[in-house]
Amino acid sequence: LSWPRVRVLCRRLFSSRSRHSRFLLFFFQAEDGIRDFCLSRGLGDVYKRQLTGVFEMRNNESSENYLETILILSKKLPVVRSVDIANELGFKKSSVSIAMKNLREKNNITVSDAGFITLTESGRQIAEMIYERHELLSECLEKLGVDKEIAAEDACRIEHVISPESFEAIKKHIHKS
Repeated sequence: LSWPRVRVLCRRLFSSRSRHSRFLLFFFQAEDGIRDFCLSRGLGDVYKRQLTGVFEMRNNESSENYLETILILSKKLPVVRSVDIANELGFKKSSVSIAMKNLREKNNITVSDAGFITLTESGRQIAEMIYERHELLSECLEKLGVDKEIAAEDACRIEHVISPESFEAIKKHIHKS
């Protein structure tokens, strides 16, 4: 992977309008070497810390999206498998397998010998928190007149960065109305 290619991928990753952002989020999560490559290009310590923070945030966002997808699929299907997640998100099965390995290492999921994926208690808590945020923020944006599809996309981005305090304030405000 050449440095110009990495720069192009970084630009796409940080572009909130990019249609490929979900793919790139996972790409950067799966390719640990790319992060090290970016950070070793002679950047100052301040930039290294900022980039490291961005990569960790994106990694967390990707993990949260997978956990939320597993939760949603577990409500629809009797068992959840990697292929179900790949189909739901439009990713390759190999990409999902890497993400499931990472989630297993973080003790957010368990995978049976038959390949059935189950959320652990900690994984379920994260997934339910993200799902609640997504539903409430989508509903709030729709009430403000935003198109349903756009509201869902925006809620998907906001749900990962909003603080618990801000979310609780929005939740209280909406339930008052």
